[in-house]
Amino acid sequence: MKGFSLGIMIFFALILTSCGTKDQDPNLSDKEPHLSDQDNHLFDNPRIDYTFIVVGDTQPPTTEDQMQLINKIISERPDFVIHAGDFVDIGTEEEWQRVDNTFGRVMDAGIPVYPVLGNHEYANAGGRLSDTEDKMKLYFDRFPHLKGNKWYSFKYGNITFIMLDSTHMHFLEKEDWDSDPQVKWYKTAIDRTGMKIVTIHHPMVTYSGAGAEIQEVYMRMLLKEAIDTHLTSALVFSGHIHNFQAINDGKMYYIVTGGGAGGIDGKGTPISYNTIDGYELIMTYRPHYVKAIASEDRLDMEVLILDKENHQWVKGKKLTATNISEVLYRPTRYD
Repeated sequence: MKGFSLGIMIFFALILTSCGTKDQDPNLSDKEPHLSDQDNHLFDNPRIDYTFIVVGDTQPPTTEDQMQLINKIISERPDFVIHAGDFVDIGTEEEWQRVDNTFGRVMDAGIPVYPVLGNHEYANAGGRLSDTEDKMKLYFDRFPHLKGNKWYSFKYGNITFIMLDSTHMHFLEKEDWDSDPQVKWYKTAIDRTGMKIVTIHHPMVTYSGAGAEIQEVYMRMLLKEAIDTHLTSALVFSGHIHNFQAINDGKMYYIVTGGGAGGIDGKGTPISYNTIDGYELIMTYRPHYVKAIASEDRLDMEVLILDKENHQWVKGKKLTATNISEVLYRPTRYD
């Protein structure tokens, strides 16, 4: 496998499952679609042409690199941003006030943010996890449009976005795993028709070597099994690991995008390509985010990486698939 020194542009030409679109409601704002409480599903937006960004792990410390990343995201003017979790370190009120002045600038710019909970949203000093009302209030006060839902879905055009809380399993007894409300809800959500994109903080697949609690391991195994059973899903986004990984297991792509500059800088390891256990793996340890452009029949994505040494954001080689069947069932093709 040939290596590349700086950036990678991931370019998926996906034929999205057609499920019909309705006429645009003139009262429906592109930036603030109508919300509903039905089955943790927030809204349907009929737009089929839109741009979104995925980023994760923007927790302290606040650095010049992190502010560059936040300002770059704002300059892209996406229709919405998905955050893969970990805005904070131990989730104090002071840390959330810091978020208001850093990543909160994205929302201040009128860009909707749809997050998932990370382990640090639950964390206390010493690394203990706590699901207290006060801690969750600080989170949901910033995202009132979630209506208190720790897991939820929304739909833009032909794509349903499924947002999960992987740390939730930490608070369950093993005998309660199979009957957990989130797992039952997820199995129903993933079984819906059309293309799905799943976002979850802890990666279902990763080659970082990072450890995980047994509850998180179980959840990843359980949810991955559901995805393998319902192969209309094309992508899984996650964070937690502070690097970028694009992993193709021969059925679908798992993208780790923990590049919100929480503990990494623009002088980290540049892009590398490897094949491990027959899986294609692309990795970098530099601040980054993923930009996706959706249309009626395709989804094009690229990762933008901060190259601090050369004072620029970089992208590079294309990774191309011609349709959903190829993404889900066939090996990766590089050009």
